Amino acid sequence: MKKRIGVRVLTHCSWKLFIALGLTALSQAPNVFAVAVGNIQPLVIEIDRPSANLYPSNNVGYVDWVKDSFTNTDTPSLSNNVAVGIIPNVSGATGGKGHWYGVRIVDGVDGAEQDIFLNGGKENLTNTWNIGPGSIGSSKYDITEAYLANNNQKLFFGMERRGNNGTTAFDFEFNQFAPASPYFPNRTIGDVLFTFEMQGSGGSGSATPHFFIWDGTKYQEQNPPPSSLVSSINQADIPAAPWGYVDSKGVWTLGSVPRFEFAEASVDLVQAFPNFVPCNTKAFVQVRTRSSATDTSDLKDTTKIFEFSFGGPLAVVSLAESCSPQFGFDASSSLNSNGGTNTGLTYSWNFTPPAGVTLSGTGVTGPDGGGVYHATNTSGVVNAALNGTSATIFVNLAAIEGGTCSNLCDTVSMTVANSLIASITNKVMDGSNLSVTLNGSSPGATGFQWQLLSATNWVNIAGATSTSLVYSNFQNNATGVVTNFDVGTDPYQGQLYEVMIRFLSTRTNGSLSCNATSAPIKLKKILGVDP
Repeated sequence: MKKRIGVRVLTHCSWKLFIALGLTALSQAPNVFAVAVGNIQPLVIEIDRPSANLYPSNNVGYVDWVKDSFTNTDTPSLSNNVAVGIIPNVSGATGGKGHWYGVRIVDGVDGAEQDIFLNGGKENLTNTWNIGPGSIGSSKYDITEAYLANNNQKLFFGMERRGNNGTTAFDFEFNQFAPASPYFPNRTIGDVLFTFEMQGSGGSGSATPHFFIWDGTKYQEQNPPPSSLVSSINQADIPAAPWGYVDSKGVWTLGSVPRFEFAEASVDLVQAFPNFVPCNTKAFVQVRTRSSATDTSDLKDTTKIFEFSFGGPLAVVSLAESCSPQFGFDASSSLNSNGGTNTGLTYSWNFTPPAGVTLSGTGVTGPDGGGVYHATNTSGVVNAALNGTSATIFVNLAAIEGGTCSNLCDTVSMTVANSLIASITNKVMDGSNLSVTLNGSSPGATGFQWQLLSATNWVNIAGATSTSLVYSNFQNNATGVVTNFDVGTDPYQGQLYEVMIRFLSTRTNGSLSCNATSAPIKLKKILGVDP
């Protein structure tokens, strides 16, 4: 039987995400929030000072929020305010195009507002929050879109509002724990709040940063703020992103963003989040506006809370089934923290067989004291020496980046079995009805079929799908050949009918159909006369 291997991707391992904000570790998130990956490592968003804008100025090593102006063919969606692709008049202008770095957060505007603070509400008192559809009032408080990105050193913010006359405080809240509802954060000690007070009046404007940490009862402003926290506002009209902006009437359009309506900022991650490590880190983020940075000011507009991943490698296990007692393993679809390729990753495989089963293969070592075999290859083949007809091997993979940041895949399994062997074990003649009974054997097989050689092709014998076959259909399947023969001392002449028959066995192994065939045997029948 030929060895057959068919590749089947068994699992794209889930993120194992941890962060330390203050001294508190993140909990595992429920799978109800949009997950947005903001990592652009090794790129750096350009924070333009003294006047913010959306396009790069060709500084070496820097990019800006606008990645390109090509047609955007991404499947458009808007989940928990996180935009993918462009939905005309919802997350971009009609005819809008282009792509962006990091995460783009889009809120409903003007008549499409679904989530404003209907009765004001105060920053520290979520029991005063009443969020629903309504009118935002002044356009200066109206979130249109925001941006969030990071590399392994810095966190980058961008924010746009619909009006430019007056002061608006833009909040970016980062929580360690998942909320119970899309609008109400689940706060714990060490959570972080960034507030950017955007001011525009006459010919002057500014974006003043504030930094707060939750102390258990309130957000306490940290003075001084992190030394790396810098911000900027557009001091003049600037070209809008190629997907557009929202004008003062609440309409998505192309053109220029009026002055004092766009601001951007950055901060060192280790200053913003004590004990921060960039490996597989996440937080739950909400963007809001309020009338000023003071904790008693009225809240105005908000987005839903979404899960923000700071990035890390992603282990992807592909296992290849086989019709032999072996399987292939492959980690080449794993992704590094940039999410684009597997460049820079190394791998650690664990293969755990049941007792009595030994493994081998190029690059496969072990067993260790726990009976586990290991490999560091990107891909390879594991051979199993079985002590029975089959065995289940448990497999897990760690994708490692930079020597210390890893993503461990949940354990998956692969069942291997000995190669099928089919044989014809018995042949019994029955002269009463001129038939032959054949018995076949194939341990581990789940399907059987007797076949007959017709010309040069093996064809199935209808209904012959058990391990036994009673065959008598010689004259329909063969052409008689005149032959002379003796019975005792009497000469005979007659018709000789010969057929070739074999036994085929099959079993399914995952996506593969495995089979084996016996050596063929020749059956004969003679009809004769004595002259």
